[in-house]
Amino acid sequence: AVYERQNLIDKIGPEINLQYSGLVDERLAVEIGNIAGVNYMLIGAVSPIDNENVDRWELESTEKDSKGRKRRVIHRKVTEKHSVSVTISARVVEVGTSRVVWSGAETSDNSVKGKYISKTVDARNYRYGSLENEVAALMADLADEAAYFLASRLKREFVGEYIHVVEQSGGDFIIDAGYAQGLNPGMVFLICAEEKTVRGMDGRVLGSSPVIVAALKTKIVNDLFSVCSVAPPSVGKAIRRGDIALPIRFKNSSKLKYPKERPAGLPGDRKTEYGDDGVSVRGTAAPADYTPAPVFNETPPSPPSSPSAEPPVRGGYAWKDAPGVNRDTETGYRLIDVYPLDSGTRNTISVIQRGAYDLYTKKNYKDAFEKFSKLASDYECNYLSAYWAGMSAIKIGDAKKGDAKKQSYKEALRWFDRALAVNPHYKPALDASDIYREYVK
Repeated sequence: AVYERQNLIDKIGPEINLQYSGLVDERLAVEIGNIAGVNYMLIGAVSPIDNENVDRWELESTEKDSKGRKRRVIHRKVTEKHSVSVTISARVVEVGTSRVVWSGAETSDNSVKGKYISKTVDARNYRYGSLENEVAALMADLADEAAYFLASRLKREFVGEYIHVVEQSGGDFIIDAGYAQGLNPGMVFLICAEEKTVRGMDGRVLGSSPVIVAALKTKIVNDLFSVCSVAPPSVGKAIRRGDIALPIRFKNSSKLKYPKERPAGLPGDRKTEYGDDGVSVRGTAAPADYTPAPVFNETPPSPPSSPSAEPPVRGGYAWKDAPGVNRDTETGYRLIDVYPLDSGTRNTISVIQRGAYDLYTKKNYKDAFEKFSKLASDYECNYLSAYWAGMSAIKIGDAKKGDAKKQSYKEALRWFDRALAVNPHYKPALDASDIYREYVK
């Protein structure tokens, strides 16, 4: 369960006196988490800083009086200047062990706005605090910016949620995030072929090291996706479908150096293993079933997609290790992280899976079934999509009657069986199969 702060107070108010200062204490966070029945607690603090400087100075000038005589005049002035910054720090505490499993901080300052807030007035008219509203408004903007960047880091480093490049449209590119994920026009993203996670000796995430290939700037933002233009001096031909998009402040993006083409050795690079002529970089011939990685403006070979074909028995996969993901119970797209595939392919599956699940949540079960079933057919190890194809078929059947309902449920069972052929211990498919197998008897 996920609780907002007010909902959390409403839930545990009778049991504990929740003070603001206590929210940054791990011990109290664990106590609150145990009462609320959650696995993790997110705690943190906001630290606004206003470096204020009031400078009083004099300006001497020569003016003429009413009779035309020159006289020396001294103007007394006051300049009030503010340099504002906001730092938001956060920690994720595992309730069961009281261990801090993630921490991070982000600072935003008014250099992103280009100038300090300042105002110069005559000393006789100066009133301290005259810029109070302007400073408060800037602090709110900076807090929003810092919160967005910190939340993006939390999603990537702890939850494992990334934004990806999903399509090319003319000279523009489309990423799978929009207003719902906090994006706005004018935001800049670094495009990375992959992001290498750096961990300490205890397994704790210390940070990440992205392999940067380009930069994109949002220009049209929709609810769930955004159209982006290539941000100079980077070039679009270095970008591939499935690349990760990391948010960056605009002032920093133009200072970086970008490759003029896709660097060799990265996911999605046609010449990583074999060249266009079918000969490997080591001089050996490509295997007969070799297919180059698809790039934009090329049509990849269509894999077999007939959902009617019975899936072969699958086993012996070298599953990858994904912290926090249980292969036998996970129903979210994070399960894809354990698939024995390269990062680019996993990213592609994840993007399509999330789109299909969005259709499912909007009760568009027919289109969701088509996407889930095709995705499960295209990648034989993809038992997550097979499970959701079955769940979509169940929802389709719920709206029918008699034999039509039974046929939909039988179709669902076939997809549950497909998932179990890959992972016989996948509990969601086992449970659903037990329920609906009784119904169709």
